[in-house]
Amino acid sequence: VKNILVDPNGQVEFQNIQASSHACFKHFTNGHVMGTNKINGEYLMPDEGIIMSSGTPEDFCWNDSDQQTTNFYQWGDADLTTVVKQNWNYAQTYDACKIEFEFRCADEMLFTPEVSFKYVFGSEEYYEYVGSAFNDAFAFFLNGENIALLPDGETEVTINNVNYHKNTDYFIGNDASEAAGVQYQIIEADGFTVHLTAKGEPKENGWNKIKLVVADVGDRILDSWVLLEAGTFTCVEQTEAPSISLSPSNKPSSKPTAKPVG
Repeated sequence: VKNILVDPNGQVEFQNIQASSHACFKHFTNGHVMGTNKINGEYLMPDEGIIMSSGTPEDFCWNDSDQQTTNFYQWGDADLTTVVKQNWNYAQTYDACKIEFEFRCADEMLFTPEVSFKYVFGSEEYYEYVGSAFNDAFAFFLNGENIALLPDGETEVTINNVNYHKNTDYFIGNDASEAAGVQYQIIEADGFTVHLTAKGEPKENGWNKIKLVVADVGDRILDSWVLLEAGTFTCVEQTEAPSISLSPSNKPSSKPTAKPVG
């Protein structure tokens, strides 16, 4: 969080950083090697950041198995289960991967602060389980409120909300069952989002708590991933545009890698 995720110019400090004990998150680099969007030419993935998974982070790249599964035999997350049960009363979460910390914005801010960071979500649950209870979930809880929303500020980013039928502008298909077939063969996820930005209003004074979590839903099979872009966690006055400290590399020269954070 301190060395990878935060924007050095983001006017924010941290404490009480905690994470899941199993190997569900890694530091990734060279993400731009994974290709560009065939429609608009933008990079599909952040070049660097933290990758979290309900399975194995490393399986996200250089695979195309269509059914990637890792079972950690871990429990889910109570807050995420509550979100899931809003639509599926009997659904439970499993193999939750969590990063939690407290942060506060700079004291000298004159206006209401805004916290934000960029991310991409992908899953093996696409396409087969769209519209079902087997709907792997993730959330970014800022002081208990989920800020993983589409730009409308209301729609939660989920498999059932962002797919080949709904909010298609934010979805990239990568499954053999679709008409175009597998478009990005070194990306394991059968579907994933474009780059999205989580935004929220923290407390103007004092410490805020944030929990980043992704988990399997309904069963422990088929993995999902969240890629948090390096250098984008920032806290600025809402009159300012958030600064991003990392510029994209124009010519990636090596394969993406994932290694332990720390």
